[in-house]
Amino acid sequence: VDATLAGADVGMAHFEMTPIEIAGDDHSLTATRWHNGDGFELEWLLVTEVDADGRILRITNFDVEDRAAASALLHEWTAEPQLSERMTESSAVRMDALARGDREAVLATYAPDFVREDRRRGINFGTSNREETVDALLAGNDVGLGNRDFTTVEAIGDNFALGEFRMSHDDGFELVYLLAAEQDDEGRLRRATNFDLEDRSEASALLHEWAAERGQLDEPPTNAITRALEAFPALYAACDWERFAAEYADSSMVVDDRRSAVSAGIVPGRDAVMGLVRGLYDVGFRTVSNVPVAVRGDRLALFRRVWHNSEGFDLPMLVLVEAAPSGLVGYQVMWDLEDLDSATAELDRRFAEVEIPTSNLSNAATRAMEPYPEKFAARDWDWLAGLIDEDAVNDDRRTGVSSGVVKGREAILRLTQGLEEVGFTTMIEYPVAVRGDRWALMHRTWHDPHSFDLPLLALVELGENGQCVANIMWDVEDLDAAMAELDRRYLQT
Repeated sequence: VDATLAGADVGMAHFEMTPIEIAGDDHSLTATRWHNGDGFELEWLLVTEVDADGRILRITNFDVEDRAAASALLHEWTAEPQLSERMTESSAVRMDALARGDREAVLATYAPDFVREDRRRGINFGTSNREETVDALLAGNDVGLGNRDFTTVEAIGDNFALGEFRMSHDDGFELVYLLAAEQDDEGRLRRATNFDLEDRSEASALLHEWAAERGQLDEPPTNAITRALEAFPALYAACDWERFAAEYADSSMVVDDRRSAVSAGIVPGRDAVMGLVRGLYDVGFRTVSNVPVAVRGDRLALFRRVWHNSEGFDLPMLVLVEAAPSGLVGYQVMWDLEDLDSATAELDRRFAEVEIPTSNLSNAATRAMEPYPEKFAARDWDWLAGLIDEDAVNDDRRTGVSSGVVKGREAILRLTQGLEEVGFTTMIEYPVAVRGDRWALMHRTWHDPHSFDLPLLALVELGENGQCVANIMWDVEDLDAAMAELDRRYLQT
């Protein structure tokens, strides 16, 4: 919502959405056009799912040319998960026994050491054993809630399922909640946990934990950054802060996007990040688990990280980790567990960003700019001041929001600091073209984790002293104009 409203603030006030493919009442694939009414526009494909009340539940954006992938995701979302044959049979036996009110037959479908945990925020029965659980279900018969139904939401292997469990009365009243369930190899329920309907991500995460414990999940995904962080839990538990800190780049940054706890906000720099980590230990979180959920390339991974308190309180979260060019931990973003879709979308977006085109383009200008992304992330304004010539000119030729012409080191430095003040936390760039040793055209993208990306083209010119004397910016679609200016400046010398 904030990203959309921010677009409106800069003139992107017009939306056009054309349905391409519809799946049932709650899924669609649409072509989306977002424009300012004055020629500038953005186009993409949008896969959307809404809930029973018509509210948007999840969305995924695709480039226009990726229609096949978008359509595949649409059908993946609408595919009905199926219980294993073993769980289907045992569930049918249990439901039939409940309908008959046959307590002994129902008990026989539960393992003797069965435990049910209730994590709902409203009606909550706490923790109950086999007998207590069965008696509570049978009590539903006595008050007319004998109509029961289980709709599968997710199934793993032969023994794990997550579904909507519904108990309803003939007069229309119903009680519906999410139920995560595990059965043993004899088809008896071994454990179950109740969740509110909106806590699907948390319920799914628990189901995956159970499956991992019994070896019914594939091995966690790995890449260079997951392997680099394998020692993370042991170093933390041992309070080996020196070796722990050695895994982090100087420009490390944490962005805390959690809503369920007090957010740390934006924490820039290795020392500040280490202060955050040590603070968790000091308040009682003495161990941590760090399980990879997804990887992209070799530099990006999404983890399910849980800090464990010695008194039994856990602090779970999703954490995206991006390696710095050095291979050390660079950028981290934290979300609540239920924000898996947001975390995965950011993982994909950053993968598209960090997997920049390979290029052999290099000269003194590109080498001078090479540290820029890391120095901006670390807020190293002294380095930036040393890069900029005292009489440098910043010429913003973009057709939308433009900073105009800014002259002088101090003014340009304030302009760059202003980007940080409005929310841009990181930047990445790569060379598009070079001329001689002093001119380079860069593709530069500023990133705000809470809003939107700002891509542009930037022509960098170095003076005889090796400092930047000119930085000229265009919209990315104005490549021809940028190349013409690059050639003009080169040929003038």
